[in-house]
Amino acid sequence: MERRPDAWEHAFDRQVFLHPPPDPWPFLPDVQAPTLVVRGAGSSVMSAAAAAGVATAVRVGEWREIPGAYHHLVLD
Repeated sequence: MERRPDAWEHAFDRQVFLHPPPDPWPFLPDVQAPTLVVRGAGSSVMSAAAAAGVATAVRVGEWREIPGAYHHLVLD
């Protein structure tokens, strides 16, 4: 978000919390595109087991961990 000319910072839309999160497990098996699940090794939101579970639930999936990163990989 540009706060003032040439002054950019990360923005977060808090309205995402107005709706309950979708349950992805029923539709993950329908994902046909090859899928890479990436998690920060220090994430307290997605465990390694959950990342592996998502990668297994899609048709062609694998997962990787980024050492020294947490949940918000783009920010790390």
